[in-house]
Amino acid sequence: MALTRAQLNEARTLDREAVTVPGLPDVVIVRTMTADEREDFDLENARLREAAPKDDERAWFRGYRLRLLVRCLCDESDARLYQPGEEAALGALHPRIIAQLFDVADRLNAVTARAVDDLAGKSEADRNGASSSGSPSPSDSPTPTT
Repeated sequence: MALTRAQLNEARTLDREAVTVPGLPDVVIVRTMTADEREDFDLENARLREAAPKDDERAWFRGYRLRLLVRCLCDESDARLYQPGEEAALGALHPRIIAQLFDVADRLNAVTARAVDDLAGKSEADRNGASSSGSPSPSDSPTPTT
């Protein structure tokens, strides 16, 4: 039997992981973004990419890890520790701390290399080094379920 709309709307549980970071007195909780947060994250990155100087196509990537973390670090009630615009507070931390937390946030949120490439405007041909026919590759097609 399939879920009802009400049951699906109640399924608002976010995956969380408590991360022990050497040098910090307690764990840091990293969670998945909601669908709305993910849309905002992707839109913010796309806007930054559009605004990037043409001679520095990777400039938009500066702060990418921090932009993800402000949406994923939370307290025990899932309330964010930081809000977009507060990346500088995280940027003052040791890079080792940011790297460890980012790795968890990246994994929990399935931020793939393909998603980053899509934000950067790279095509399938750019990723594979082949010419593109404009047709989706077999791996882009949904897998049928039985």
